[in-house]
Amino acid sequence: MNSTKKSFIRGAAILGATGFLVKLIGVLYRIPLNNILSSGGAGIYFKAYPIYTYLLTLSTAGLPPTIAKLVAEKVAVGDHAGAKKIFKISFSLMAILGLTLSVLLFLFSEQFSTLVNEPLARFSIALIAPAIVLVSVMAAIRGYFQGLQNMIPTAVSQIAEQVGKIIFGITLAILLTPKGIEYGAAGAIGGVVISEIIGLLVVIFFYIRKAPKIDKHLKSDISSKEILKKIASIALPILLGASIMPLIQFIDASLITVRLESIGYEHEIARQQFGLFAGFVNTLINVPGSISLAFCVSMVPAAADAIARKDNNLLNKNINLGYRLSLLVSVPSAVGLFVLAGPIMNLLYSGEFVQNPENYYIALNLLKVISGGIIFLSILQTFNGLLQGMGKVFVPVIALSSGAVTKVILSYFLIGTPFFNIYGAPISTFACYVVAATIDIIVVKKLTKAKLSQNWFNVKIALASGLMGAVVWFSHAQIMKITGTKIATLLAVAIGVVVFIIGLVAFKVLKKEEMNAIPGGKKLAKLYRLIWERKTNE
Repeated sequence: MNSTKKSFIRGAAILGATGFLVKLIGVLYRIPLNNILSSGGAGIYFKAYPIYTYLLTLSTAGLPPTIAKLVAEKVAVGDHAGAKKIFKISFSLMAILGLTLSVLLFLFSEQFSTLVNEPLARFSIALIAPAIVLVSVMAAIRGYFQGLQNMIPTAVSQIAEQVGKIIFGITLAILLTPKGIEYGAAGAIGGVVISEIIGLLVVIFFYIRKAPKIDKHLKSDISSKEILKKIASIALPILLGASIMPLIQFIDASLITVRLESIGYEHEIARQQFGLFAGFVNTLINVPGSISLAFCVSMVPAAADAIARKDNNLLNKNINLGYRLSLLVSVPSAVGLFVLAGPIMNLLYSGEFVQNPENYYIALNLLKVISGGIIFLSILQTFNGLLQGMGKVFVPVIALSSGAVTKVILSYFLIGTPFFNIYGAPISTFACYVVAATIDIIVVKKLTKAKLSQNWFNVKIALASGLMGAVVWFSHAQIMKITGTKIATLLAVAIGVVVFIIGLVAFKVLKKEEMNAIPGGKKLAKLYRLIWERKTNE
């Protein structure tokens, strides 16, 4: 294997592992944050944050990988001056765009708070505005280093961001929440801004120390106009695809409380129920989602490599591997969250439910309704990666857009219907994932003629997950008679993991290459051989 390919694989591994770790830390960070803010404070925080993420997507999505691609192309032919020129133009472009959006968000914070039907979110919206330009500048530097095949600055700065968010976000939320829930939410938002400053300082440090020095007299034949045209052609489809999920979150922030109030809910109650769904429930759904997102990242180079080799058999194997591994994570997660919805909510958010006991039943039922959506979210993320690797970048855009339209229509009518009320939110989100995942699957099968491992595999994974769910439900009920509910929940989860692994072996769910693709898979493969070879000998 040549050094270039080794460097690429090493870089992809660093970014994939870091991306998964960062996503998981970000999800887990929200659990103590939700406990500090309560459902009301979470309702304010998750009104402001989707506005920020959506505008941030507009300013940064697509540009870092585009910068990386264009810089890498110039470096490959020895045109380091051209690579530096691409970086400078991209840096200026992202800085101007980020600054413009930051100023607009700050100046129109009141209008944005009205748009999401939450006057108390105005301060949080204004406070988070500077983060857009900070991240935009940071993303440009990250893209430059990625083009140089140096992924360390991106990885270190991402981890530094998350550590900063945990330290400052949690601390400020604790200090300011006693003054009022709007101040607690603003404190958490302030932690986000501080974390972005930390991340930016890290990449600036790397740029000063590690960026190659280019002779000022060296010139490149690439023009600024040509650079801008290339950036637009590459970044636009990535931007469109990346903006859909933040848009869905923004739709929730804008629509849920409005529709609840239209059927007679007081604003404070509507805010709390939005906080339960957007903060408490979605946080749990995103835990297995962060694992499937790692599959998505790995599917891009895997599919691209098979396409480059013109090896349709390899492509079909990768498609089936992605599909099966996504189900391996999502199906037991969905079953576990459904069976233990109440105990898990009580374990993580007991403080909220002591103050508002009625919110406990709302939260656990919201979680039960949306738990099955984990399966389709996982498939969706994995197949989006496959399609991007195949060069079909607009298909995920169309799929997610179709899902978003479905969500808006269902949210409007269901949440505004007294019978469904807040439960229209998880139903519409579930439907969004189903529609988008179905479109991805249909297109992938049509393009590749791949036959997904359905039938027996689906039955086996369902059997292993069902066995796990039954044992978890029974063991929790029995252990709770001896210990408290929190200890019973932790023990039941641990038992569930063991039972699911036994189910994988007993029902021969995975193939050898699939076991090798998961953490600890080689040990699982030995267990497979030990059990089945013994049975064969007997």
